[in-house]
Amino acid sequence: FPEFLETQITMDDGRGKRAYSFFVSRDGRYLMEGVFRLTAHPENDVLQTVIVDGELFEGPASAGVTIVEYADLQCAACAKMHTFLKSQLLPRFGSRIKIVYKEFPLAHVHDWALQGSLASQCAREAGPETALRFRDLIFAHQSEINKDNARDKLLEYSEQAGADRSQV
Repeated sequence: FPEFLETQITMDDGRGKRAYSFFVSRDGRYLMEGVFRLTAHPENDVLQTVIVDGELFEGPASAGVTIVEYADLQCAACAKMHTFLKSQLLPRFGSRIKIVYKEFPLAHVHDWALQGSLASQCAREAGPETALRFRDLIFAHQSEINKDNARDKLLEYSEQAGADRSQV
């Protein structure tokens, strides 16, 4: 980007150092973390960025529309979205859509989200149907789980979903 100077800034959040690229306007008045091309085709950029192969999904693999749900298993809004997807969207458009589920634990906000995400990944080892049932159970019983009982509840729901407790 000839109109901008690029610089690297290394930040340490206590868990590790990360380098970030920033762009500074040549006149020194503007600092930006990213530059967006206005002539780009964002849908093509997104399709090249979001990886869905090998991820847990529902619906036909060859569906014309793919929805990618990034969810935190402890997030109340995520639970509502999950319920909407399962109870309204899939029944209405099920043969034409595929929903890909990706874990996005907000561990800095939710105290058992990372545990839930790891348990969900382990439930996948028992097969996709088990993993889907596990997610459904977690979202349905989310309010019963807290940081003190998360391990026991996650194991309980994984067994109810059909996973071997020793795998989770």
